[in-house]
Amino acid sequence: GLITGGSDEGEITAVSPTPNIASNPTIPAQVGDSGPAAPTPKPTWTPPVEVQITPNEEFYTLKYNPSPPPDVDLETYRLVIEGEVDTPLSLSIEEIRNFPSYTQMRTLQCISNPVGGNLIGNAIWTGVAMRELLEAAGIRPSGKYLRLECLDGYHTGIPVSLAMDENSLLVYEMNGEILPADHGFPLRALWPGRYGQKQPKWLTRIVVQRQPHVGHWEGQGWSDEARIQPTSIIWQPPEQEKQPPDYYVAGIAFSTDVGLEKVEVSLDNGNTWQEAELLRGPSPLTWTHWWLKVEGAEPGVYRVLARATDNNGKSQRRAKRGLGLLDDTFPNGTDAMHEIAVQVSGNS
Repeated sequence: GLITGGSDEGEITAVSPTPNIASNPTIPAQVGDSGPAAPTPKPTWTPPVEVQITPNEEFYTLKYNPSPPPDVDLETYRLVIEGEVDTPLSLSIEEIRNFPSYTQMRTLQCISNPVGGNLIGNAIWTGVAMRELLEAAGIRPSGKYLRLECLDGYHTGIPVSLAMDENSLLVYEMNGEILPADHGFPLRALWPGRYGQKQPKWLTRIVVQRQPHVGHWEGQGWSDEARIQPTSIIWQPPEQEKQPPDYYVAGIAFSTDVGLEKVEVSLDNGNTWQEAELLRGPSPLTWTHWWLKVEGAEPGVYRVLARATDNNGKSQRRAKRGLGLLDDTFPNGTDAMHEIAVQVSGNS
């Protein structure tokens, strides 16, 4: 099965994102004969003030090939651009770096990320515009599609119209560092609004074609469009942790490049909804933090849901019951709502 996503694909080594936690001042331990020291108070969740960046070592990694990442020699590495072009190119990383560079915050998500899953991360990427490389190669009007080939044997395809988007990049840095081997060193693709399946790592060859190319996962039935579905993930509160009458429900949301309109939260199993507060990133291509403050909840167990709606008016739906982990993701990625049980105790 595909717990895999494009050259984001293969075995999971994902690390769950760490929600923004702010600690209360520590109460000094009491000294004397009056008994044990007072326990350190539990951290209190507070709304974030800046958009969270996922550290490179915590960013999810999936790959198509179970072997280690390709061992790349930069002296011999070349990115080849050929096919329906006037001037085929064979570029070293140094030559690619001589093109104008662009730095953007971007969120990546795997198409097989299950409801509430952690196959999603947000980073600062630096690279070159795909459009400028294609223009340097003299792309012909007959060239309508790209075949993308990678050093690990992975391949996929996109339309030229997507490659020419101003936000389509080939990146060589991640969070201010040389692109790590697990994340595609020396070069990976970033396209707006698409799942990781379409954004291959270890890119080495681009063929401009007249006809579409059927990629590895697309040939097995996964979406060729691979547009990101509206997504919301509840990070707070932890499901097994009792909450006081006043607490926060919070998390992140993401959608395709049309952007996110709103996130709503239900505290009563979907009967009523309240709009959450949002902290947006610099563009629709990043995740959005959301939160709702609950006050004066009565003791009991509550079924809590989060629902994202994008700017096309597409909202998440209630998950089907009885599906396996990935059944709801095939073939287009899941648009199902994340829901958790929250137990409220009577203690404030």
